[in-house]
Amino acid sequence: MMVPSRGKYACAIPHTGRYHLVLIYPDLLGLLKSKHFRQGLSILAHEVGHIFLGHSDRKIDPIDAQYEADYFSYLLGYGEELTFFLKNREDVPECSKRLDKILKITTKEGPR
Repeated sequence: MMVPSRGKYACAIPHTGRYHLVLIYPDLLGLLKSKHFRQGLSILAHEVGHIFLGHSDRKIDPIDAQYEADYFSYLLGYGEELTFFLKNREDVPECSKRLDKILKITTKEGPR
């Protein structure tokens, strides 16, 4: 099966039938093999969050889906790593917005 995709790090593909698919790109593989592997795990948790939260089945704004998946990663214990990952990508406007949102949530709830 050919799944056209442009992306970096990883992406969740909406299910077709029985299966869900998370694509892992070489840059994520490199991150997972590095000393910053927990940042890679935060990305994987984020992608699993898209699947777990049913984003392909819901009519949800794409940026809201990103926020929800970020929060899912945070709840699994990867908030610090996800925050660090997003901080290093502040040149991407979406990452900056996501970082602002996750910082508001984590500041409000306190450390876990």
